Amino acid sequence: YDEVAALLAASADARGRRLEVAKVPSPGRFESDEGEALPASYLNFYVSNISVVVPVFGSAYDKEAVDLIARAFPDRRVCGVPARALIRGGGAFHCITQQEPA
Repeated sequence: YDEVAALLAASADARGRRLEVAKVPSPGRFESDEGEALPASYLNFYVSNISVVVPVFGSAYDKEAVDLIARAFPDRRVCGVPARALIRGGGAFHCITQQEPA
């Protein structure tokens, strides 16, 4: 991940502006009752017009992750909302707000 972050930080967008890379920690490994790894990630957040809802998992990194994401959205209210039950279904807030194919 560090190599990818460095590559992105050295890159520019279509207008030639440098990309700003923010590193957000992993919440750590979470498993189902059967021992299967679950896709816990703080980056599965949802952005609305006035707020950002960040999944939190009861991890030691929850507050740090919410604070880092809040820096990227200074004009919105950023809040962490428990999402352990959601990840059992394969995602979190961003996933559950997407379209369902016909």
